[in-house]
Amino acid sequence: MNVRDQSVPAHQNAAALEPPAESVSVVAAQIPHEVARGDEPKPTEDPTRMAGRGGLWLSFAKLYFTGIGLVQQIALSWLLADAYGALRGVLSPASITYNPLVTAGVQGMSRAVTRVPDHEKAQAIRLGWVLHSAVALVMGAGFFLLAPLLGAGLNSDYLVPSFRILSLVVLFYGIYAPAVGVLNGLRRFRAQAGLDILTATLRTAALLGGAWFLRSQGSTRSVEGACWGFAAIAIVMVVVSVGLVGLGAAGRSSISAKEHLGFILPVIASQAVLNLLMQADTNTLRGFATRAAVGVGLEPQAADPLIAAYNAGQLFGFLPFQLLVGITFILFPMLSKAHVEGDAAAVRRYVLAGTRIAALIVGLVMSVSAALPESLLRLVFPAKFAELGTQSMRVLTVGLGAFALFGVFTTVLNSLGRQWQSLIVTALAFGAVIGLNWVWVNGTPFGTELLVKTAWATTSAMLAATLISGWLVRRIAGAAIAPSVLLKVALTTAAFLFAGRYLPSFGRVTTLAAMCGVSVAYFAILALLRTFHASDWQHIQTIIGRKRA
Repeated sequence: MNVRDQSVPAHQNAAALEPPAESVSVVAAQIPHEVARGDEPKPTEDPTRMAGRGGLWLSFAKLYFTGIGLVQQIALSWLLADAYGALRGVLSPASITYNPLVTAGVQGMSRAVTRVPDHEKAQAIRLGWVLHSAVALVMGAGFFLLAPLLGAGLNSDYLVPSFRILSLVVLFYGIYAPAVGVLNGLRRFRAQAGLDILTATLRTAALLGGAWFLRSQGSTRSVEGACWGFAAIAIVMVVVSVGLVGLGAAGRSSISAKEHLGFILPVIASQAVLNLLMQADTNTLRGFATRAAVGVGLEPQAADPLIAAYNAGQLFGFLPFQLLVGITFILFPMLSKAHVEGDAAAVRRYVLAGTRIAALIVGLVMSVSAALPESLLRLVFPAKFAELGTQSMRVLTVGLGAFALFGVFTTVLNSLGRQWQSLIVTALAFGAVIGLNWVWVNGTPFGTELLVKTAWATTSAMLAATLISGWLVRRIAGAAIAPSVLLKVALTTAAFLFAGRYLPSFGRVTTLAAMCGVSVAYFAILALLRTFHASDWQHIQTIIGRKRA
C-alpha cells in the first residue's frame, strides 16, 4: 500500500475545517458520558493553548502515520517481492473508493458536532452514524459487485478475489471514519491522535502478518492474506471507535439528514476525482502492461514486477506532496479568514509566502530524488526494483513534484471559495493523465519502456495542470509564486536531474551522505542566485505562528 493508498490520517482530513480562532474552544460539555470523556478541554481553558496542544498531538500522529507507512511499504516489498505489484494493483482501485468515504466521514461529522448546541451533540452523532453507515454500505456493496468488471478492465482477473475482500475495508472504513470526525469536532485531539496511531500500527502488522501467513500457498494468496489482514483491522477499528465516542442518542437534531447528506456527498464526489487523479497512472500502467505481457505469451502476473518497480519510484515522488500537507492545512484557515474579512492584502501575502516556501521544498526533494534515483531505490527496496524503475522514477519525480504544487494551488482555490474551479482543474488533470497515457503508452512492447512512457505521460499532464492552477491562483488571489523564483528553482532542479545521469550508484551509507550533499548544494545554489535567504525562514515562522506581517 503506497503512502497515498492509506486512508489519510483523519486529522489531516479535518484540519482544513478548523474554525477561526475565536470559535476554536468548542467543548463537549453536557454531552452524555459515552460521547465525551475525560480529555476534552474545559470551557475556561485558553483557546490558544488548547489549539497549540492539539496541534502538537496531531502533528506527532501525522509524522508517525507517514513514517510507519514508509516502513510498511518497504517491508511489504521485501516480503512479497514481485507480488508487491499485485498488491498495489488491488489497493489502488480500492483506495479510490474508501479514501473519499474517510474524508467525508471526518469532515462531515466534525462539521456536524461543531454546529449543533451541546444538548444536541449526541443526537447529531447518532444521525451521522446512520447516514455514513448507509453510504458506506452502498459503496462497499458496489465495489464487491463490480469486482469482476474491474478485474476485466485491468486485464487482471486473478485479482478479483482480493478486490472482493477489500470491499469489507470500503464498508468498515466508511463506518469508522465518522468517529474520528466526532473526536475532532469535540476538540479531543489527544484521543484523535491516539486513534490514528493505533490504526496505522495495527494495519501495518495485519498487512504483513496476513501476507506472511499465506505466502507459502503462492503469490496470489499472499496478496489475499494482506487484504484479509487489512479488512480485519477495519472491523476492529469500528469496534474501538464506537467504544471511544459511543453511538449517541435517538432524537431530533438541528442538522437534518438532508443537510448532512448535502454536505458529504459533494465531498465524496470531489475526493473521488482527486483520488482518481492520484491513481490514474498506476491503473493505466496495469492495464497496458498486463495486455502487453499476454501479447508475448506471458501470464498477466508477469507485469507485477514492472508495476512494483514503478510504484517504488512513486513512493519517493510523492514525498513533496506529503511534506506540503502541513503548509496546506495552515494556509487554508488563514486564507479563509482573510477572504471572509475582505483583507485582500493579507490574502496576497499568505499566498505569496506559502507558495514560495512550497516551491523551495518541492525543489529540494525533487533535486535529491532526480540526482540519486537508483541509489535511493537500492537503499530501501530489492535490487530488482532499481534495475527496472530507475529511469521512470527520474522522470516521475518531476511530475509528482509538480503535483505537490498543484495540491497547494487547489487548496488556495478552495480556501477562497472557488471549489468549482478547483474541481474542474482536477478533473481536467485526470483526463489529461488518462488521455496521454492512452495515446503514448497503449501498444508499447512489454518491458521497462512501458514505465518510462507512463512516467512521461503523467509528468506532462501534471505540469500542464499545475501551470493552469497556478494561473488561476494568480488571477483570483492576485499573487502566486514569483516567476523568477519558479524559474531559478526549476533550473536548479534540472541541473541535478542532468547530473544524476552521470552519478554512479552508491551504497547505503554513501547514499545518505550523497543526499546530504545534494541538499547542501541545492540551498547553496539558490543562495548564490539570491533565491533563498533569511526572510524565507521568517516566512515559515509567520505561517506556523500565524503572526501578522
